[in-house]
Amino acid sequence: MKKIIVYGLAFFAALSFFACKDDSKNQKKSLQEIDLSAQTQQIYEQQSQEIKSNSNVPKSPKIDFTFVNQEIKNSAFHTDAHAQFLNDPLKFVPLPDQGIKEGETAVVGSDVCVLYPKEAFRFKDDGTAEIDESIYDKNAGSPIPFASIVQITGNRLENGAEGQNPYANKMFDFQSNWNWFYPVEWNGQSGWVFGADLYGLNDSLESNKISAELYRTNGKYENFYPIAGYSALSENIAQCLEENRLAFQRVQPKTPTTDDMIDEYNRLDHYNRLPIFITTDLAAHAQHVIFDRMLQFTEETYFYPRMEALTKNFIAKLKERSDAPEEIREKAIQYFQVPELIIKTAPEKVKSDSWYDPIKYEAKSAEFIENALAEYPESVQTDYKNVLAASGRSDTAIFGVEEDFSQYKPRGHYTKNPVLEAYFRAEMWYGRIHFMIARSDLDSRTQEKTLEMEPVALLIVDTVQKNPELYEEWVALFDPITKLIGLSDDLSIREILPLWKAEKVEDFSAWSGDKEKIIAFMKLCHEKLRPPAISGNSVFTGLSESGEDGTSRNPPMGWRLFGQRFTYDSYIHSLVSPPKLMSRDIVRGLDVMKVFGSKTAELLLADSDYQTMVGLKDTLDSLQAAFDSFGSDFWNQTYYNQVLYQVKTLANFEQGAGFYFTESPAWNIKAMLSSHGTWAELRHDTILYVKQNAVERAGDGDFEPTFRTKPLPRPIHYVEPNIPFWQASLNSVNALMNVLNEFYMLDDESKYTLNEMIYTYEQILRICKKEAENKPITENENIWITTIASRFDKLIFVHTPNHDIIEDKDQLKMACIADVFSNYELGVCLEVGVGNPIRIYVPLNDSQGGKRIALGYCFSYAEFPHDVNDRMTDEQWKKIVYNQDYTSYMPEWESNSLLDYAQYEW
Repeated sequence: MKKIIVYGLAFFAALSFFACKDDSKNQKKSLQEIDLSAQTQQIYEQQSQEIKSNSNVPKSPKIDFTFVNQEIKNSAFHTDAHAQFLNDPLKFVPLPDQGIKEGETAVVGSDVCVLYPKEAFRFKDDGTAEIDESIYDKNAGSPIPFASIVQITGNRLENGAEGQNPYANKMFDFQSNWNWFYPVEWNGQSGWVFGADLYGLNDSLESNKISAELYRTNGKYENFYPIAGYSALSENIAQCLEENRLAFQRVQPKTPTTDDMIDEYNRLDHYNRLPIFITTDLAAHAQHVIFDRMLQFTEETYFYPRMEALTKNFIAKLKERSDAPEEIREKAIQYFQVPELIIKTAPEKVKSDSWYDPIKYEAKSAEFIENALAEYPESVQTDYKNVLAASGRSDTAIFGVEEDFSQYKPRGHYTKNPVLEAYFRAEMWYGRIHFMIARSDLDSRTQEKTLEMEPVALLIVDTVQKNPELYEEWVALFDPITKLIGLSDDLSIREILPLWKAEKVEDFSAWSGDKEKIIAFMKLCHEKLRPPAISGNSVFTGLSESGEDGTSRNPPMGWRLFGQRFTYDSYIHSLVSPPKLMSRDIVRGLDVMKVFGSKTAELLLADSDYQTMVGLKDTLDSLQAAFDSFGSDFWNQTYYNQVLYQVKTLANFEQGAGFYFTESPAWNIKAMLSSHGTWAELRHDTILYVKQNAVERAGDGDFEPTFRTKPLPRPIHYVEPNIPFWQASLNSVNALMNVLNEFYMLDDESKYTLNEMIYTYEQILRICKKEAENKPITENENIWITTIASRFDKLIFVHTPNHDIIEDKDQLKMACIADVFSNYELGVCLEVGVGNPIRIYVPLNDSQGGKRIALGYCFSYAEFPHDVNDRMTDEQWKKIVYNQDYTSYMPEWESNSLLDYAQYEW
């Protein structure tokens, strides 16, 4: 069996993906000279101001919600209310057997149980008996204490009286109950006990030992027993719990009925004496599924038709521009013709009058596609074919600049149907094709290409100026993504248009033919507008600008129609990889968690990357200082930021939070799994829009027996009491509803689903606050905890085809993958994802529930380099997860913590 090692030891060190050269003394010096904290603050203020002012569409009334304006100061949570329990040792002791070692048993479950002597019955030759009147004497028999285990020594005693009810199955009508008497031995005495007082008549001795202890302690065990509910813990799990206060166990993948993690929780609920531990992972995963499916619906229903219309309208208006040089006009038209051709040749959704009909997509014939291609210039056809082939890096045929066509391989949820695939490719084109606004002091190739492409971009901007309806159509696509995810990292029409209007160009043809005017306008843009923070392409083999020192390379300023969005996790990665940090070839999820304040991530990096990667710690420390200073205005900027804050709260809920189960280093593994898994799912959902950093180095009858036994005490269940996470989750769901409402995309199904999520989070917060204060939850709240998974079960089918009828069971599998970083020199991208869930065994110890072992589930997380020209789809990743042992794809800190697959299932 594997033991989870304290995170300061070498065993716990994360594996470096690549050997990195220590060749950067100058790099370290330059990093020390840069105040990254101030730089990050400046970017935040700039982003915040632009997001606030970038809304030019009519607004519907905003939805009020509770926590969005709550000041966020620190995502790490701690309580002292459980201090009296923290030093209790976790040492399993055998269950009390009350001296009974084998045989058939039962448990006394009432306060009126009596061991009656032979004289209390009149026996007959056939083995039956009648009750003797002496049995009603108050001194007849010996009382047996509640919660005693009794040995059953023979067959039940049946009623032999004449004239009894033929449907009573020879049961005795005794003391207002119907049952048989059972021969028992207790405390050295023999006699008969009325069955209405016995619990567990058909249960095993082990089960009855558990029932007796539940009765005796009223469900609050005074010791830790090697059981969870009524099931014995395997030896390796028990040992792991004693050593680490936590155990992680791999789970064999199954064909899901709803979703892997939700299915596993629903299976736990069938065992009503099993303490259930609801993890933050369950909620984060359910929220991911809901957001992902809402986004798919929004893209198919709103964005795709808007994009198609905008593309056609741009082409029509550009064709009217007789005042523009033909070469410039044709390149501008061809820029829009590539997405037009993608949409034109894509399969179409077949409409049906029946609500229950399966959704179908009709592909265009080969002849149709061939004829469609023939209508376009050869350069458009070439770029279209490269987009569909996702063929790797090559120059675009239209503009002659390098483009990474591997990025056009549909990934994330965009592989689910051909309409989403077409939307992905077209949006990716608009998000990546870069019209540079470069300074005049660049290398000759960059300047040459800039001077070729800049007039094309400005013709598009000028056409928008002359046709305001184009601007409104663009805003209707651009702004919802801004509110959900963030600003474009590159300049957009909104930034360029005011400067262009100030030029007051009347004759575009004459203006675009004047090289000096183009250079002067680019210089003005550099003085007035912001540069990109993240490089989406190589700054070595691709186009770039020289840094202030004259030697470093920076991503060039430029304009994109629907530029990919700036996010702070990508920004973090851009500062800890080339060209900013030449000592490092690839990034990690740990970088983000360290900047968000995780002590575990810091120690893992100290045991690995810090030792060879000069300048990394300085950079991450400076970034952490910046993020520590940000309050609720920062984290509430966008839905994406709010989910990042959820990630931060998960990363910071580490050892020392003050609960019995958080007080060992093993809990830090849970914090890493929760935060990394939530982050990976966020990147999966937004893979089309987020700009990733790219680098390159240089019964028996009618009567049933009745019982008067007391009900067994219910186990006290638990919700992971990370209060900042639950508050952040409530924030984010309210914000998502607000954005959809603001842009008239909140349909009734989405509204119902999000309102139910809000209610769920509010209830969980109420329970967690009681847990944190070591105060008892109510019986109804305890029962409600067991329904959380089934609540999510009903909500995650929002906007699914055929209203929760999903024929392709692979779509129900939770495994997903996303590439978040590219290194073109090594030819790899960094893939991050989740697999099927990991089972966790959590020791609970508090005033209300006593000592008990609860079960729950958390994320499994994968992070590994992969061929950059074959970026992984969910389908590729699922074939690995559900058909083989995929621990080799996990970080070492995770794989070394997992116990082998379960010997049994719950």
